[in-house]
Amino acid sequence: MRNMKVALALLAILPMSANLAFSMAITNQDGEVRKITVTENGERQDFEIGPNETTTLCEQGCFITFPDGTLTAYQGSETIVIRNGGPALSN
Repeated sequence: MRNMKVALALLAILPMSANLAFSMAITNQDGEVRKITVTENGERQDFEIGPNETTTLCEQGCFITFPDGTLTAYQGSETIVIRNGGPALSN
């Protein structure tokens, strides 16, 4: 009975952890709010990311347009930072 409860608990957690594993993290390292435009599954959405704020998005891959005009394609598993209005891979 105890094993069944553990298995059910794991099954409940698994879908949540699967989504987190394939979401990219993006952190704004600039000292001002930065607006990015994300196109995912053909839908465009604007996001504002505050200084030192981190957000997750792009679960299935996406295109992001950064404040400096850079347009980049992502798979959805990257960790990205915004520096000087543009993208950079996080160390």
